[in-house]
Amino acid sequence: MRRILREPLLHFLLLGALLFGAYRWVDGEGARAPDQIVVPAERVRGLADQFQRTWLRPPTEPELDSLVQTFVREEVMYREGVARGLDRDDPIIRRRCRRGSTRMRISTRCRRATPSGRFISIRAVTTT
Repeated sequence: MRRILREPLLHFLLLGALLFGAYRWVDGEGARAPDQIVVPAERVRGLADQFQRTWLRPPTEPELDSLVQTFVREEVMYREGVARGLDRDDPIIRRRCRRGSTRMRISTRCRRATPSGRFISIRAVTTT
């Protein structure tokens, strides 16, 4: 038993598991289920600001709820399209991705961009 406890491989595995657990705990992404769509407060404020620029008045509560639901519906359709592979071999999609990645490289230099994962889900949950 003492021999096993002194084994460097065991120390390496325990340290790796500890680091992995700490990363998942600190990151917060691991706590969110992959089938959730989270609408952060900044996005809701952006939707409200866009509405106000268009209609020259702030949105009412039902209008804001409708804006958020429309955003969630579009995100669900986007994720389902990606899951079905509709984004592959489409020249327009490739062009838009190329433009977006160019912008992301620019914004990465200015601000740290968070990496995005592959979306495969349908269920939606909104938070503010």
